[in-house]
Amino acid sequence: MYKYLLLVLLTLSITPVHAGLLFDLSKEPASRYELGKLKLEHIAYKLSVKYRGEEVGRTNYYIKGFSVEEYKILVLSVSVVGRTKDISDELCKKMVKPIRDEINFSDISSSLWRGLTDEQKDLLKQELLFKVILVSKENDSFRKECT
Repeated sequence: MYKYLLLVLLTLSITPVHAGLLFDLSKEPASRYELGKLKLEHIAYKLSVKYRGEEVGRTNYYIKGFSVEEYKILVLSVSVVGRTKDISDELCKKMVKPIRDEINFSDISSSLWRGLTDEQKDLLKQELLFKVILVSKENDSFRKECT
Protein backbone atom coordinates (compact mmCIF):
# COMPACT_ATOMS: atom_id res chain seq x y z
CA MET A 1 0.00 0.00 0.00
CA TYR A 2 2.79 2.42 0.92
CA LYS A 3 4.61 1.54 -2.28
CA TYR A 4 1.50 2.39 -4.29
CA LEU A 5 1.06 5.73 -2.48
CA LEU A 6 4.77 6.51 -2.94
CA LEU A 7 4.48 5.70 -6.66
CA VAL A 8 1.47 8.05 -7.06
CA LEU A 9 3.21 10.90 -5.22
CA LEU A 10 6.37 10.40 -7.25
CA THR A 11 4.39 10.45 -10.50
CA LEU A 12 2.59 13.65 -9.55
CA SER A 13 5.83 15.39 -8.64
CA ILE A 14 7.43 14.50 -11.98
CA THR A 15 4.44 15.49 -14.17
CA PRO A 16 5.13 18.80 -15.93
CA VAL A 17 3.37 21.75 -14.39
CA HIS A 18 2.82 23.44 -17.76
CA ALA A 19 1.23 20.46 -19.50
CA GLY A 20 -1.74 22.60 -20.51
CA LEU A 21 0.16 25.79 -21.40
CA LEU A 22 -1.31 26.04 -24.90
CA PHE A 23 -4.75 25.56 -23.43
CA ASP A 24 -4.06 28.35 -20.91
CA LEU A 25 -2.72 30.62 -23.66
CA SER A 26 -5.80 29.99 -25.76
CA LYS A 27 -7.88 31.49 -22.96
CA GLU A 28 -5.98 34.81 -23.05
CA PRO A 29 -7.46 37.28 -25.55
CA ALA A 30 -5.19 39.18 -27.91
CA SER A 31 -5.61 42.94 -28.05
CA ARG A 32 -7.26 44.52 -31.08
CA TYR A 33 -3.96 46.30 -31.75
CA GLU A 34 -2.06 43.00 -31.89
CA LEU A 35 -4.62 41.46 -34.21
CA GLY A 36 -4.55 44.51 -36.51
CA LYS A 37 -0.75 44.49 -36.60
CA LEU A 38 -0.77 40.78 -37.38
CA LYS A 39 -3.23 41.40 -40.24
CA LEU A 40 -0.97 44.18 -41.56
CA GLU A 41 2.06 41.87 -41.47
CA HIS A 42 0.08 39.22 -43.35
CA ILE A 43 -0.98 41.80 -45.94
CA ALA A 44 2.67 42.92 -46.31
CA TYR A 45 3.69 39.33 -46.98
CA LYS A 46 0.94 38.83 -49.58
CA LEU A 47 1.85 42.11 -51.29
CA SER A 48 5.52 41.06 -51.39
CA VAL A 49 4.62 37.80 -53.08
CA LYS A 50 2.30 39.51 -55.56
CA TYR A 51 4.46 42.50 -56.54
CA ARG A 52 8.08 41.30 -56.07
CA GLY A 53 10.09 42.11 -59.19
CA GLU A 54 7.45 44.35 -60.76
CA GLU A 55 8.57 47.64 -62.26
CA VAL A 56 7.12 50.83 -60.79
CA GLY A 57 5.84 52.91 -63.68
CA ARG A 58 8.59 53.42 -66.25
CA THR A 59 11.28 54.23 -63.72
CA ASN A 60 13.52 51.14 -63.98
CA TYR A 61 12.88 50.61 -60.26
CA TYR A 62 11.58 47.23 -59.14
CA ILE A 63 9.68 46.25 -56.00
CA LYS A 64 11.81 44.19 -53.64
CA GLY A 65 9.22 43.64 -50.90
CA PHE A 66 6.86 45.02 -48.29
CA SER A 67 7.38 45.08 -44.53
CA VAL A 68 5.85 46.49 -41.35
CA GLU A 69 7.80 48.74 -39.00
CA GLU A 70 6.64 49.62 -35.52
CA TYR A 71 7.65 52.76 -33.71
CA LYS A 72 4.99 54.70 -31.80
CA ILE A 73 3.08 54.27 -35.05
CA LEU A 74 2.79 51.48 -37.61
CA VAL A 75 4.41 51.92 -41.02
CA LEU A 76 3.82 49.78 -44.10
CA SER A 77 7.06 50.05 -46.08
CA VAL A 78 7.91 49.01 -49.60
CA SER A 79 11.52 48.63 -50.75
CA VAL A 80 12.13 49.60 -54.36
CA VAL A 81 15.48 48.81 -55.99
CA GLY A 82 17.13 50.79 -58.78
CA ARG A 83 20.23 52.67 -59.89
CA THR A 84 21.97 54.91 -57.36
CA LYS A 85 22.34 57.86 -59.71
CA ASP A 86 18.55 58.06 -60.17
CA ILE A 87 17.72 58.31 -56.44
CA SER A 88 16.40 61.82 -55.75
CA ASP A 89 13.66 63.75 -53.94
CA GLU A 90 11.82 64.08 -57.24
CA LEU A 91 11.82 60.32 -57.77
CA CYS A 92 10.62 59.86 -54.19
CA LYS A 93 7.60 62.04 -54.86
CA LYS A 94 6.87 60.16 -58.09
CA MET A 95 7.01 56.74 -56.38
CA VAL A 96 4.77 57.13 -53.35
CA LYS A 97 1.40 57.90 -54.94
CA PRO A 98 1.36 55.23 -57.70
CA ILE A 99 2.37 52.44 -55.32
CA ARG A 100 -0.01 53.65 -52.62
CA ASP A 101 -2.87 53.74 -55.14
CA GLU A 102 -1.96 50.38 -56.67
CA ILE A 103 -2.15 48.54 -53.33
CA ASN A 104 -5.23 50.52 -52.15
CA PHE A 105 -3.57 51.63 -48.92
CA SER A 106 -6.68 53.47 -47.72
CA ASP A 107 -8.68 50.23 -48.01
CA ILE A 108 -5.98 48.33 -46.14
CA SER A 109 -5.93 50.77 -43.25
CA SER A 110 -9.71 50.74 -42.88
CA SER A 111 -9.89 46.93 -43.01
CA LEU A 112 -7.47 46.33 -40.14
CA TRP A 113 -9.78 47.45 -37.37
CA ARG A 114 -13.50 47.23 -37.98
CA GLY A 115 -16.10 49.09 -35.98
CA LEU A 116 -14.16 52.34 -35.57
CA THR A 117 -15.95 55.66 -35.45
CA ASP A 118 -15.19 58.31 -38.06
CA GLU A 119 -13.13 60.22 -35.50
CA GLN A 120 -11.09 57.09 -34.72
CA LYS A 121 -10.55 56.46 -38.45
CA ASP A 122 -9.17 60.00 -38.83
CA LEU A 123 -6.79 59.40 -35.92
CA LEU A 124 -5.75 56.09 -37.46
CA LYS A 125 -4.71 57.87 -40.67
CA GLN A 126 -2.16 59.81 -38.59
CA GLU A 127 -0.80 56.71 -36.85
CA LEU A 128 -0.67 54.27 -39.77
CA LEU A 129 1.68 55.46 -42.48
CA PHE A 130 2.93 54.30 -45.87
CA LYS A 131 6.59 54.67 -46.81
CA VAL A 132 8.66 53.93 -49.91
CA ILE A 133 12.33 53.12 -49.45
CA LEU A 134 14.50 53.65 -52.53
CA VAL A 135 17.40 51.17 -52.38
CA SER A 136 20.50 51.31 -54.55
CA LYS A 137 21.08 48.10 -56.48
CA GLU A 138 24.83 48.80 -56.47
CA ASN A 139 25.02 49.37 -52.71
CA ASP A 140 22.24 47.97 -50.47
CA SER A 141 23.16 50.27 -47.62
CA PHE A 142 22.42 53.40 -49.68
CA ARG A 143 18.72 54.19 -49.12
CA LYS A 144 16.32 57.10 -49.27
CA GLU A 145 13.00 57.05 -47.44
CA CYS A 146 9.92 58.70 -48.92
CA THR A 147 6.56 59.28 -47.21
